[in-house]
Amino acid sequence: MAPDRTQPAAGAEGSPVAAVLDEPDLRRLAEYWRSLRRGRPMPAKGDIDPLDIGWALSRIYLMDYRPGEGFTYRLAGNEVSSVFGHSNLNRHQMGRR
Repeated sequence: MAPDRTQPAAGAEGSPVAAVLDEPDLRRLAEYWRSLRRGRPMPAKGDIDPLDIGWALSRIYLMDYRPGEGFTYRLAGNEVSSVFGHSNLNRHQMGRR
């Protein structure tokens, strides 16, 4: 039987995330994400409050997905954009199967 990936683990020490992430800020962001899931595969867009993760915004992309249209980058973190040499803000990328 496949594991139930919709349920968050009980605590950070026992979570699969904690077991593979060594970088404290990445672990912190992953745990924030997991705390918002509440039994769902991922949090809803409205669940994520940028003020809660202000310390991480320069290092992440936030994307929207619309079936048939694909993904749209909504937030392009400055540090991530500098690695790629450009910002993908408001660019579309079709989803792949």
